[in-house]
Amino acid sequence: MREWEDQESKWFRHAVASFRFIIRTVGAPTHLRKTLAISFLFGSWLVYFNIGGNLLRSPLSVTIDIEIFLNYLTPWILANLGLLSQGSGRPKAAHSQTCAHGEQAPLPQDPCR
Repeated sequence: MREWEDQESKWFRHAVASFRFIIRTVGAPTHLRKTLAISFLFGSWLVYFNIGGNLLRSPLSVTIDIEIFLNYLTPWILANLGLLSQGSGRPKAAHSQTCAHGEQAPLPQDPCR
């Protein structure tokens, strides 16, 4: 029973660490500026393309407001998913140089000696 509790605790700690990494990465000012710019650019295009005609024909309503919000939210989420899948902000591996014969050498040393 104790082994199961340890695995559950390890999974929970990993989930919390992953959530913190996501919040730190998405909330970083440089990333936030870029993802909000992407969201504004493509969200404006989506609003124009998807509901531009409705905006000209009828006044704003709750459903149109929700559609506009989702048209801006979608590119923001996609930009952040791309950012996270790229692994931005994660520590680099200590062995990042690979020799011709496939072994990895530590950075401070000369690779392939």
